[in-house]
Amino acid sequence: MKRIRIPLFPLNVVLLPGGRLPLHIFEHRYRVMVRRCLGEEIEFGIILATDKGVATVAVRTGTDGGMHNFLRYLEDRG
Repeated sequence: MKRIRIPLFPLNVVLLPGGRLPLHIFEHRYRVMVRRCLGEEIEFGIILATDKGVATVAVRTGTDGGMHNFLRYLEDRG
């Protein structure tokens, strides 16, 4: 089985396959990630993050997501 590496976006939410999740991405590193995903047309993974840390990832746990609708870029404030 070929390993596939995709960018990960940790959230305190579980996104089920086929689900939709509106995102407001404000942190610089994730804005860069989203621009890269849009530009290269690649998916990103959403992984569960809690106060205790990020969930341990085994083969294909979590959900990979693509962007179906993009509203706008906001100015960076910092």
